[in-house]
Amino acid sequence: RGVKPAPVVARVNCSGGRLPAPYAHGEFPVSVYPPLAVAEAWVKRGEVFRYPGGEYDLGNGTKISASPISINVTGPAWLKPSYVRYYRVEVATPLGTTAQWLVEGYYFRYEPPPFADLGNGTALRSPNGTCAFRVDRPRRCAIAYRERLYWVSVRAPFNETEGWAAEGSVVRLPEVFDMGNGTRWVG
Repeated sequence: RGVKPAPVVARVNCSGGRLPAPYAHGEFPVSVYPPLAVAEAWVKRGEVFRYPGGEYDLGNGTKISASPISINVTGPAWLKPSYVRYYRVEVATPLGTTAQWLVEGYYFRYEPPPFADLGNGTALRSPNGTCAFRVDRPRRCAIAYRERLYWVSVRAPFNETEGWAAEGSVVRLPEVFDMGNGTRWVG
């Protein structure tokens, strides 16, 4: 106890892949080159090295998804996982903004509805176009409508009328309305 064994001095000759005493096992460098940074590890000979892959948000509307890789380590290894690039695509309408991640090269098309009820007695009609493009970078598409409508409800002793009227239009009531029973209404 308390006595240290004398160090073993040996010449290291790794030819043939064998390690001389006192080494228990050999390790090799494994380098992974994903899209953003290099990851390196020392792995024992014969062990399986696993790179889990993952998603990397670049913060500029671009996201990269790297594929997982696993190899049996028999020597130094340099791995480059395959990856897919995604771009953020936003569509802004008077009803709100939606966003989604789409794979690079995807053909995106959005056709707005011809009529959009805003839910507060206001509606929009006749959108200014569609969004259609090949996804090659982060994109934002803004949809506007040409015409604003308001819900109009007219209640008179002789009838009730309601419906959508365009902004700036004038709702006219007849100046004289004959009730048909010998009376009439005059405006």
